Amino acid sequence: MQTGEYMVKRTGQNQITRKQREFVFREQKAFTPVDRNALYACEHILHQVDSIITGLKNFKEYRKYGAKLEGGMLIHGPKGTGKTTMAQLIATESGAHFVDLTLYPTPHPVWGPVDVAALFKNGDAWVKKHDCPLVYFIDQFDDVYEKQKKVMREFEIRLCGIRERCGGVFFILTSLKPPNGFDSDEKECTLFREGRIGAHLELSKPDFQQQVLLMQGFLSRWAHEENIDVRSLARFLNSQNPSVATIKSILETAWNNSVNAQCVRAAQGAEQKAPTISQEGLLEVLLGKVLPPPSGHTLSVEDEYHIALHEAGHAIVGRAYGFPVYVVSVNPSTSGTLGITLAGLDIPNYALEDLFHGLAASCGGFEAEQLLGFAPNTGKGGDLDKIDAAACEIIDYGYRNILGEYNLSEVTPDRCVRLVSSTLKQRYEYELADITEKGRFMARETLEFFGEEMVRKVAKAMLVNPRKMLLQKELDAVLDKEGRLTAFHNQKHIKDYSSS
Repeated sequence: MQTGEYMVKRTGQNQITRKQREFVFREQKAFTPVDRNALYACEHILHQVDSIITGLKNFKEYRKYGAKLEGGMLIHGPKGTGKTTMAQLIATESGAHFVDLTLYPTPHPVWGPVDVAALFKNGDAWVKKHDCPLVYFIDQFDDVYEKQKKVMREFEIRLCGIRERCGGVFFILTSLKPPNGFDSDEKECTLFREGRIGAHLELSKPDFQQQVLLMQGFLSRWAHEENIDVRSLARFLNSQNPSVATIKSILETAWNNSVNAQCVRAAQGAEQKAPTISQEGLLEVLLGKVLPPPSGHTLSVEDEYHIALHEAGHAIVGRAYGFPVYVVSVNPSTSGTLGITLAGLDIPNYALEDLFHGLAASCGGFEAEQLLGFAPNTGKGGDLDKIDAAACEIIDYGYRNILGEYNLSEVTPDRCVRLVSSTLKQRYEYELADITEKGRFMARETLEFFGEEMVRKVAKAMLVNPRKMLLQKELDAVLDKEGRLTAFHNQKHIKDYSSS
């Protein structure tokens, strides 16, 4: 039997051999050290592991002066939220030897109580011999717990007193379940009480602002175009509730695609260009995440045309007011919406006029349907939410102008009632219905300028495209074929933010 090969001795206790236990320490491969600066958008939780890192790094001083350190930490949360990376960060910064018990053998089908005792014995011997802390890591511990309940009882017994010993051995467990989700008949599993696995850390999927920071952080690792609109791309991806791992995978795929394209150019003897992540390259990867693979179910020709007209209305009004429209498509998204228009509506140093332009773009779908004689019955839920949000932002913009001296990052109408006199409030507050009607009027006026035939042309261009979508260059080619887009920009003095 070769070195490193698992040897399973099926005894009455269903235990593993001493050689296999030694394999854990002999054959462990070192992981790549984790830098906390690479944990983008995690600053708000890193302080929760700092005390653990300090305790492990100085475990001998803790023991000398009678300080106590928990026997382990449970890191729980959905898949792809960085639980393993957080465990490796603790090991990196504390200088601990990292032993991944998940590799030995997965998922622990032959463990017995003797093996659990050996873990503690071998761990103490390792720390004493090498004079450094040791981190035992068990991934998907909730699965292990369900399958090895008798062994877990031994594990819990061995953990008793580990906090007082401060011997430098520390367990990090990851789980989809929180501490109170392991036993249905108990409020909290006794294993996770103070003094055992008493430290708990919850990791959740990132919110929108954290998604932006993550995309910016991962993007900084590779060469990329400077004008990538990260906020709009993150908003596009936000509908999928992505995990940290998903966002990282998207950026890595975009970089790999860029390198592959470079290799193809080199093989063809074409001009050499350094690999670079571009806006369009990143968008291609995002579309693969957001648009589901083709299914057997297809829309009727009439319904597909109806959706195409709706999305064309959004796209035309968005481009007319200078917003980037990265893609317009009749393909359904994985979130269930029929058709997609990805427009960059995050304008730096925006003015009230920009907010009304964004509102008009959100109203463009309904108005295109009405202009061509259709009952507006597509895009209802998502569009109405966006229209309401845009109208509320216009109201809030007025409040922020009044309350500039308060330096408030977010001002809500309820808070303004307490800060502004009723006279000023009446002067600056718009009724939602009036604001929405103005946005619809602007969208209708814009579409009438381009004409019904232009709406049909954009819709047909989408439908004849093999991918049932138009990127911005293709959309602009249709809109400006007769100079209509340029004429609108000149007439309304519109700045095209897609070129800035």
